[in-house]
Amino acid sequence: MIPLQRDFVVKTSKTQWHRIHATYSFVLTTLDCPFNANQLDRLFGSANSKGSVFNKHLNQQTRPSFETLMEIDTEVAGTLRYYYSPLWLALFLLEDEEDDWTLLHNKLDLDVASIIFEDKRNDVGSFVLRKVTHSIVTELRLRADAQALACLLTLFKFKLAKSGNIVVPINVLQHAIIDHLVNLNATGYFRHSHQKLTLFLVDLLNRCHPFIADDKFKEFIDYCVNLVRYKRQLLGKLFQIGLRETYKGEGLRFLALVDMSNRELLIKEVNLLQQSAKSRDSVILVRAPKSDFPLAANREQGLLWVISKINNTRGKSDKIKRFVKNDELILILRERAHFDITTWSRLID
Repeated sequence: MIPLQRDFVVKTSKTQWHRIHATYSFVLTTLDCPFNANQLDRLFGSANSKGSVFNKHLNQQTRPSFETLMEIDTEVAGTLRYYYSPLWLALFLLEDEEDDWTLLHNKLDLDVASIIFEDKRNDVGSFVLRKVTHSIVTELRLRADAQALACLLTLFKFKLAKSGNIVVPINVLQHAIIDHLVNLNATGYFRHSHQKLTLFLVDLLNRCHPFIADDKFKEFIDYCVNLVRYKRQLLGKLFQIGLRETYKGEGLRFLALVDMSNRELLIKEVNLLQQSAKSRDSVILVRAPKSDFPLAANREQGLLWVISKINNTRGKSDKIKRFVKNDELILILRERAHFDITTWSRLID
């Protein structure tokens, strides 16, 4: 990814504060170090610098230079990509009411940009927004990364401006954005001050198009924060029964599927199987007790539905196999997952 040629950054930008804190949190989490400016100074500071440059960054007195970030990137791969993620640009554009979405289009990976934009056939270098339906929003949710969140913010801004053919209601976009943010938080993409980032984004969405009453705002933020904790626990249970994260971002896809599932049914089924996993060499058998068999059919969008969706993105050797024997459902998994949420912060968009 090429660094931004233009940065919509002003000293009062809250997006920039979150961007700097999230990037340095990514760096220190990857190195398994505590989050503070002194730690950054010890690791990456210059002997000739007067005072902590990183303290000035965190207090937003100055901004990290491209050269500083590039030096850090040699030690922690992904730092540049994290700092220059299109997500921050989307937030800048939304926060400062800018309309230069061409810049964002050019910073998205091509496969992501093509989900919501298409090139104009008769005008090289230009683009138009596709007709945006629920299926496109679902595709972005299942892509499950920070660039997908940038796209959802883009659609929200276009919807506000009544520009483009977006048939999805604006409140659906708002809730999709919040769910996506919660899932990124739950899988460790944002580590430091994720509660403040949640507050900032929800407040920004609500100011652009009110959907939360003033007297319910704190309650809604508390709900989002608790949802992060709950989803971490649920993902932990999914991994404990052997639904390991085989591919980059699969934890995020799990959570996106949880949002789309019959959640009450899914939780019941996960709890049912959690204690029944038995290890046999490198294969884990997860049996459904006869009294509770069968698990819900795919159309009821419970655990089997989630598994079928996950299998769609896995290679042949990694698919979760399932069959019925002696009136019991048996899931065959190749190895047990070691649940460690700190490793997920290393998953760059």
